[in-house]
Amino acid sequence: MKNSIHKTLFGYCIYIHDMRIHVDLTNSTIINSANAETIKLRNTMMRLFVFLIENADGKYISNKDILYHVWDRHGLKSSNQRLWQVMQFLINRLCMAGIPTGFIEHKDHIGYTVNSSEIMKLYYERQPQ
Repeated sequence: MKNSIHKTLFGYCIYIHDMRIHVDLTNSTIINSANAETIKLRNTMMRLFVFLIENADGKYISNKDILYHVWDRHGLKSSNQRLWQVMQFLINRLCMAGIPTGFIEHKDHIGYTVNSSEIMKLYYERQPQ
């Protein structure tokens, strides 16, 4: 019987202009490869960022969907105010890593989307023991 290789999602590589930004899910960090700037994100902020990356796909995600998947499903209390506050902190942290403020776009009464020319999933492989 052949040993199969298991792929596990490690993170993402976001290409913006001439920059590569690495999102490390294991360590909840964002790393700008140009200057090695490393930014740590709290758990909820990282869940929010990943949810946007995984689901925006050129469309807007409603506040209701974000609140459910990022807060409610994890036993946390959600509110539009909390979403707005965490989103502002996230945008600030992304700016510190070199990601422009327009990367996450918001339209009132519609939701949020991610503006990126290219986001690539990064995996690591391991053989089962």
